[in-house]
Amino acid sequence: MSVEAEKKGLGGTLFERLADLCGDVVMSILTVQYRMHELIMNWSSKELYNSKITAHPSVVAHMLSDLKNRDKAYWNSLPSFTKFTLG
Repeated sequence: MSVEAEKKGLGGTLFERLADLCGDVVMSILTVQYRMHELIMNWSSKELYNSKITAHPSVVAHMLSDLKNRDKAYWNSLPSFTKFTLG
C-alpha cells in the first residue's frame, strides 16, 4: 500500500470497511472446509482461525490415490511432502 493511497482512505479492504461500519451483523466465519485433507488444513485452522475450521467428513482423509479413474500405482509413486517442524 502506498502512502498516498493510505492518505486518500484506501488503506483497508472493502471487507474491512464493511466490518467497521456494520460489525457482526455482516460478519460470520465459515467453519467447515470441503477441499483439504485434515492434516493439511490443521495448520491454517490453528494459526489463522483459532482452530475453528474443520474438514468435512467427505475430505477429512482423502488422498490423491482415492481419485476415481486414476492409476493408483502412479499416484503412490509420486514424491510426498515431508512435514518440517521448528524447534
